Amino acid sequence: MHASLADVVEPALVLGLDGEVLAWNLSLRQLLCRDAADPVPRSIFDIAPEPEHPRWRGWFQTLMAGEHLPSVHGSLRCADGGSREIDGALLAVAVAEDRMVVRAHLHDRSRESRAEAARRESEDRFRTLCATAPVGVFQTDPDGRLTYTNDRWRRLGGLHHVSEPRGVWWQVVHPEDRPRVLGLWESCRRHGHEFLAEFRLLV
Repeated sequence: MHASLADVVEPALVLGLDGEVLAWNLSLRQLLCRDAADPVPRSIFDIAPEPEHPRWRGWFQTLMAGEHLPSVHGSLRCADGGSREIDGALLAVAVAEDRMVVRAHLHDRSRESRAEAARRESEDRFRTLCATAPVGVFQTDPDGRLTYTNDRWRRLGGLHHVSEPRGVWWQVVHPEDRPRVLGLWESCRRHGHEFLAEFRLLV
């Protein structure tokens, strides 16, 4: 392994300015599902998807002009046929008077992307369930400002004519019940216990 990569924890590789892979470390090999016996790819273009080849060539031109690239985004192909989204930094380093190489330090974004996709799927499922629920459902920020309401809640609160009500959720609580309800709400916020209350709504 290239000496400069021996102690690098994150996925990393050393490239020639023509894209030749001179070295890569264990973290990158594992990221791309490569066995220890697998040979080092000849070129970055062997592991970068073809549609991204022009992007890599542009990066090399920028590096040859003496600029560093502290933030690049792309993907690399894995041995299992999949791909990994990556963020990274590219740095041109002189190793001799007439020779430059590129150090690439990368970060796997695939895990974050999968987590974000799962979060969006969960949120979509939640909203689908709420849209068909026979009970009123609302969601707020920590200060009680509405961030989501389903149709049933809007109808109960007399807000069916407003597609996305704004303001605090207790705006629909009857004024005579509001002090008691707000006291319970504040206690819930401070101590993290369940909020349970009966109150009248303005309709």
